[in-house]
Amino acid sequence: MDVATTQRALTALQLLLTRSVSMTAATRLARTTPKTLKSYLALKGIKWSIKKGRFRIDKTAAQKRFEFLNLMLSGQSATGAAKQLETTVKTMSRQTLPDSSGGEQPIIVKDGGAWIPNFMKIENYSLVFYGGITGFEGKTLGRNVQKGPAASIEEGEEDYMDIWWQVDFETWRSTLPANQAAEFWKPQVMQQVRRQLESLVVSDPTLAGKFLGNAKVSTHAASTGRAGATGMPVSRLEQILERYEVKIMSDVSSGVDDNLVFRPPEYVFKSELPTDESSGNFQVMFLNKDEIVSYPVRPEVITVKHNLNDEIV
Repeated sequence: MDVATTQRALTALQLLLTRSVSMTAATRLARTTPKTLKSYLALKGIKWSIKKGRFRIDKTAAQKRFEFLNLMLSGQSATGAAKQLETTVKTMSRQTLPDSSGGEQPIIVKDGGAWIPNFMKIENYSLVFYGGITGFEGKTLGRNVQKGPAASIEEGEEDYMDIWWQVDFETWRSTLPANQAAEFWKPQVMQQVRRQLESLVVSDPTLAGKFLGNAKVSTHAASTGRAGATGMPVSRLEQILERYEVKIMSDVSSGVDDNLVFRPPEYVFKSELPTDESSGNFQVMFLNKDEIVSYPVRPEVITVKHNLNDEIV
């Protein structure tokens, strides 16, 4: 078995061990075949069987550690999880995982007479946040029909743009399920996005002069105290769009990309949950029937610190 074939078979095995997928799905995702996977398992001495019509790896107690933790972290009792995996709580209580120092810690511990997980599962998601933009006097920019990753030129208008902002975080670690992670962290992400894009802290005399050349804008800037003797600061978003008083709308959508299956989860000792720093690319999108254009060409980088302990209720 050559290196490429072996790697594809190994990927299929990892999917079967870490994700709730069938053998057919695992081999298809790994771009291999059931026959090749079975040959690889035989080569490595890994046993498998068919139970209730489903292919499964005959896991050792050590190989059941992650599935056992997953079941408990999803709300099952230690007894229920052990029964489902055809093992015992006593057996699983002897299983360990390494902490950050390399020492071994039991995967479950007793707390008030009940067994609880001693490790947390961390997934590595790709998160996206997006929404509309308003301009001077609160007018919505663009058609405001399409926005976000699902927007397409096929659904665009010939002469009228859909305009939205979008920030993509390629990596974001979280202990939460995929359908909760983006919504949980949305307030913290948006706080940083607004601070970085809407704060009137940028000195750009040329753009400010262009804005103040409009009578309505000049009157508004004077009445709100924005324009002073030393000039008028602008926001980064105003710079990007070259429009006065552009702001991010309060209605913000979020989502998770579907590339999770190939990112194996981590299992971290509960007392060692980290504070992470994730960086996302912010751009404003313009889409019509012919094309989609993003500004700035070099995305604005949004960096957010997030403590995974905050996710634990």
